[in-house]
Amino acid sequence: MSLINLFYKLKNNNKGSVIVFTALAMTVIVGFTALVTDVGLLYFNRVRLSNAADAAALAGAQSLALSKPEEAEYSAKYYAQKGIDIPEENVDIEVDPENKLVTVTLNKEVFLCFARVLNISSSNVTATARATYEYPTKVTNISKGNVFPLFITELIYEKVVNEDGSIDENATVELMGDSPGNKDEEDGFVKITKENGEEESFPGNWGALHFGDETFTPALEGTLNKAVDLEEGEWHEDGTKTGTMGGEVRDAVDHRLENIDVLTYGLIPIVDIAEDKEGGKVEVRIKSFAVLEVQGTEKDPPGWTIIANLVDGKCIADFMGETTSDDDHDYGARVLRLID
Repeated sequence: MSLINLFYKLKNNNKGSVIVFTALAMTVIVGFTALVTDVGLLYFNRVRLSNAADAAALAGAQSLALSKPEEAEYSAKYYAQKGIDIPEENVDIEVDPENKLVTVTLNKEVFLCFARVLNISSSNVTATARATYEYPTKVTNISKGNVFPLFITELIYEKVVNEDGSIDENATVELMGDSPGNKDEEDGFVKITKENGEEESFPGNWGALHFGDETFTPALEGTLNKAVDLEEGEWHEDGTKTGTMGGEVRDAVDHRLENIDVLTYGLIPIVDIAEDKEGGKVEVRIKSFAVLEVQGTEKDPPGWTIIANLVDGKCIADFMGETTSDDDHDYGARVLRLID
């Protein structure tokens, strides 16, 4: 008997037909329930797995950025299992220091609910993430203290670089100090003090960079949010900011050091050419970007000196701009990137 004939026979015979149609309808309803509920369950786990893979890959790439490839796999695995509960054997980490690449693949067996009536008890979910680090070449936005309203010259940067090319993080850099030896001079200086006590000072036009009116203090304390155009090889036409700016320098640095929402480090432009402008300002051309970490301030009448040091391999958060993987642009600053 064909299914069509059976259908018409049941249709014309009311006896027991309700039970049969109800059974058929329930099968369809349960099937759709399985589709909606279990697909949602799979999607939820896929999102969690993907987020954990992203975090793990970025953590591994950060270890590479810090020149610690031996820690990259451990960091990636730690964040992978911290983000989601999966067995260690379900975590696959590939570290490629030469190409600055960390690949994380996670898989998890998800046990289903309603799909069991269709004899489907579980399904495997997989997520893959790849992360790398690059060097900043252009900054388009200042946010949460990611860029200091300060600068150093290429000569000053070279003075804190070791023979192997690494940055001497123990060298103290003093910015916005008064001119050494002559308190009547208007121009300021930048002083470098090595770990062995060796000191050297350089003219620096106070070491402050102009981002616009009423921007210096919020930029220094980390509360400024402003679109900018700071690019390698291009002139910063706003130039430098003159004046000692008094106690606001101390207050801004203290705010940054005491505010847990603002990092103590950020990008500082390196300039290679400077030209005099009217009103004491200097127009500078940006060479690249380093990372400055602020330690505090020191009274230096009539103003305050910023005490800091350059650091190597630091990754800049809240970065907006452009980057490159070319090692010729490596001045210690890093930007983490998810790829694919």
